[in-house]
Amino acid sequence: KDKPEVTYTVNLHSEMGISKSIQIGLTECKKDHNTLFFVCDQPNMEPETICRLIMEFETSEKIAGSLLDENKQMGNPCIFAPELREELEQLQGDTGGKKVIKGLSHEDCCFVEVAATQLIDVDYKSE
Repeated sequence: KDKPEVTYTVNLHSEMGISKSIQIGLTECKKDHNTLFFVCDQPNMEPETICRLIMEFETSEKIAGSLLDENKQMGNPCIFAPELREELEQLQGDTGGKKVIKGLSHEDCCFVEVAATQLIDVDYKSE
């Protein structure tokens, strides 16, 4: 199979919140493509986990996907089908894709379970 097309962007306005990162990312993606959003401060995230999320989502016929730890806590990355694009574009402030997923029925979502250690994000040097 061909390697997936990957587009990345940098948010130079992080003070405007997570929603701004999503909006910037969406402007760079084709409207008929799935979109995957993840943060870059998860040092324990395994590349295989990201690949597994993508593969399970693409074969599931679901419209959203995310990771869950053993306590059922949702974490990044999150992936979305094109039909959720408009809802993602409407997010405001420090609200991300989790809000969209939480608004969906469980049957519409693909969840991949991982160890909680993979979902740890590091926001400060002290961490």
